[in-house]
Amino acid sequence: MDLQILLVFGATLFVVAITPGPAITALVSRTLGFGLQGTLTFVSGMLIGSMCLFILAILGLAKLASTYVLAFTVVKYAGAAYLLFLAWKLWRASGLQAQQMDEQAAAPQNTKGSAKTLVSGMLITLSNPKGLLFYAALMPSVVPMETITTIGLVELMFVTLTVLSVVFAIYIGVTVRARSLLTSEKAVGRLNKSASVAMFGAAAAIVAK
Repeated sequence: MDLQILLVFGATLFVVAITPGPAITALVSRTLGFGLQGTLTFVSGMLIGSMCLFILAILGLAKLASTYVLAFTVVKYAGAAYLLFLAWKLWRASGLQAQQMDEQAAAPQNTKGSAKTLVSGMLITLSNPKGLLFYAALMPSVVPMETITTIGLVELMFVTLTVLSVVFAIYIGVTVRARSLLTSEKAVGRLNKSASVAMFGAAAAIVAK
């Protein structure tokens, strides 16, 4: 595919992805509250969810998917419920518990925990059907869909994964840096409360969409 098309597609996606939304709020809140524990798995789930939306848009199923209101509603509320669970967990956590979470961050998650975190990341992304509509609207306006090839699709998927990974890495890096500046148990406890409120707001935003 023409390099200019890929650059325009990537730049447009970056501008949209870097703008904070419910998914970014959830990622930042989770990182604030739990550090890097499970973050990579959570982000992987978000990327898989984004790829699912991308593929649906490519297949021209955006209009079809929009008719399945019940399916999107179930996914939406499941994602919101997970965020509310994390918000409750963070609100109850003390500063000492948060520090213990950091110490456990380097330890590998068990299979069940990793699968749960991965699925939750997917749900957060899939709970917002506007992501599907974005891809469906962006693709025809930037990419010549009538002449696109399999290699072109792979290139677009690679650009999408790269751009989203960069955006997520930026937010995670800034959040981890800000979190590391808080050393006292009292300060970490307040941070937990703030992250809990932000995560609650993300859940409300998802439900409201």
